[in-house]
Amino acid sequence: MPNSRLLAQVLHGWSGIFSSADHPALANYVKMILQEMQTRSLNYEISVRGLFVALITEVMRLSTEQNDSASANRMVIAPALTYIDEFYMENFSIRDLADACSMSESHFRRVFRELVGMGPLDYLNRTRIAKACSLLRMTDDSILTISEKVGFGSMSSFNRHFYEVMGTAPSDWRRATGTGIGTSILKYSGWLRPPTP
Repeated sequence: MPNSRLLAQVLHGWSGIFSSADHPALANYVKMILQEMQTRSLNYEISVRGLFVALITEVMRLSTEQNDSASANRMVIAPALTYIDEFYMENFSIRDLADACSMSESHFRRVFRELVGMGPLDYLNRTRIAKACSLLRMTDDSILTISEKVGFGSMSSFNRHFYEVMGTAPSDWRRATGTGIGTSILKYSGWLRPPTP
């Protein structure tokens, strides 16, 4: 999917406050979504999904515009971001990330927070939770197994961070999304190829 990394950033960890006067298109999408949800007319679910895609697309464009000026600055911490993305499931220190960027630890923390809007540990935990959400959605692995796969040392730590980021417990989130391998369309592999004569 084009810009899938940007989409993941918008959905997990990016935040912005937009006034309706400065961004009427965003305000309009939100109003239309709310109206559809309130009236619940025929096929309103399809309409809400389409409006949500349009809303997210517009937010992605705005986040790109806002981040263009920070992109050059962000290059200084690119090695740390890459390291987190590749090794999020392993134990490593902030010192390792600072070394990857050739900075002192205190300077790295300050620059990282300035550019990303959160500390490196918070960013790591959000990355782990985003990966956990994918596993909760796409597999039938136990929550304990998933917490270990994404790098949390204990269930209590996983549950606490998951709640902080997602606003609910992992088991409740999985149940609410109605996902898992048992409910996936991919289970029915016959749908993926044309019928044989």
